Amino acid sequence: MRITTLHFTALAACAAALLAAAAPAPDAAPAPAPDAAPAPAPDAAPASAAPAPDAAPASAPAAPDANAAAAGQATNGVRFLFAPGHFSFDLPAYWTVVPTNKLEQYREQAGLATGRSGPAYALAIQRKALLSFAMPYVLFEIGRGRQPSGKELIAEASSFQVVVARAYLPLHRAGAYGEINVQNGVYDPEKHAVIGYYEMLRASDKKRIAAYIVTFACRYGYVRLHCFLPADEKDVHLPVIAGIVDSFAFDPGYGYDVSAPEKRRRGLGQLVWILVPLLALWLVMRIGVRRMQAARRARPDASSWGTRPRGPGAP
Repeated sequence: MRITTLHFTALAACAAALLAAAAPAPDAAPAPAPDAAPAPAPDAAPASAAPAPDAAPASAPAAPDANAAAAGQATNGVRFLFAPGHFSFDLPAYWTVVPTNKLEQYREQAGLATGRSGPAYALAIQRKALLSFAMPYVLFEIGRGRQPSGKELIAEASSFQVVVARAYLPLHRAGAYGEINVQNGVYDPEKHAVIGYYEMLRASDKKRIAAYIVTFACRYGYVRLHCFLPADEKDVHLPVIAGIVDSFAFDPGYGYDVSAPEKRRRGLGQLVWILVPLLALWLVMRIGVRRMQAARRARPDASSWGTRPRGPGAP
């Protein structure tokens, strides 16, 4: 499973969708408040009293965010379970789930812009706002297949800079994005996750956008979180997003199976130990049969003496 290739496709789609969905805010206008309404009601009622990191700078001007006034309040949230992906995480207070129809529009925009089918975004969450996909928001991409190996995850981390640069190069050449600063990817062996961070300048509004990408490997493939936020407000929003990432967990039986590669190696070893003796036995038997056939051909056939043709004068 080459998750790096899929990562490139998803990043290219995200880059295009950031232009199509976030830059010209009016085109997202078909609904002022619908995405604030269908919030999973629990997140409006904080369950505990834990102070949240984004509670401090209430004075920071949140551009299109309609909940700037809520920034100074507690941001403790509730556990959000996503059954189709068999995972869960802590949904912060004042965050909501983006409606399915808005997520589908986002996927279509990404697909049209890249010329590929939209990435497998199964879920999106954002801080409550008047418009869908007003930053900060998080896209959950699900890739189904076999469980990636540790070597594949390390390779994805080491190639993170190259993959991001390739994904944004066409849009950069087209003048849609300015400079893009990409940090080295990091592999977390305890969480079996690849973590990457980069910032880019959107040319249309000169807005710096920060992206925090985390890929969690699991038994059915991977779940990748694409987290986008205003770079000039990362001190406010990044701790909250980091809380979502830190709280992410798979359901029992769906997380990374550390014993799977060992089991495969053990199974292959057992197969070799079974096949080698069988092959040796077959060779011994074949050699024995050939020797018997050679000896039989070399020995005179007694039955032929009675039928030997008699020459003239023979008794």
